[in-house]
Amino acid sequence: MACDSGTECRMSNNKVICADPNAPVESETISEPKIACDTNNSTMCDDSDASAFYMCTDKFWTKMQCDGENVCMARNGKTACVDKATADAPVQPCTVEKATQCVPDNRNRFQICIDNYWTNSTCADDSYCLLRGDSTVCV
Repeated sequence: MACDSGTECRMSNNKVICADPNAPVESETISEPKIACDTNNSTMCDDSDASAFYMCTDKFWTKMQCDGENVCMARNGKTACVDKATADAPVQPCTVEKATQCVPDNRNRFQICIDNYWTNSTCADDSYCLLRGDSTVCV
């Protein structure tokens, strides 16, 4: 089987499929009873496995895995797979959606206000965060 550009070959439910390499994959290691859910595409973290979450698919919860070393994090009713450093960072509230600020003790990091919490981001390569007017830029 040859996959199209931008996809990779994966096993899913004992079948070979082509999938986006950045998309989470359905967990195949645990066979759990089907539990009904109400809203398709809703998600929640798995309390027993930091790198897993559940997604409501066809009215049933399906266990999924975060990519690589990422872990599941829930904030303001939303679930996301994030790198462990972001998940472990203290959560600070913010009030202006999409506001940005440089991180004082790390010149190549900045924060974006998302869902009323500061979310860490990193400038690319050797660039660093600089405040220009009311926003930050990586230079």
